[in-house]
Amino acid sequence: MSNESRERIYAQLLRTIRARIDGVIKLPDDTQLSLACALNLLFLLKGERGSIGDYVTTFRALQATVGDDLIWAEPSKSPAVAAPEVIQ
Repeated sequence: MSNESRERIYAQLLRTIRARIDGVIKLPDDTQLSLACALNLLFLLKGERGSIGDYVTTFRALQATVGDDLIWAEPSKSPAVAAPEVIQ
């Protein structure tokens, strides 16, 4: 998979996770979260039936999809805004 593809997937995943976090608590628009940080916060707020296995499986899938460099990458300065079709 090309680096450009990984970056597009990373951006979409970050927008999707951020939209789900915003469904629970409204973070300020200037709050910047890495993908790993956003995933941690999402599981802290919503949880998935209390199972850590769900978190580990999700994290490993994200890590395999976008790679170690992007999952831990510092976010860009522009806020990730969810596309309308992502929010349900």
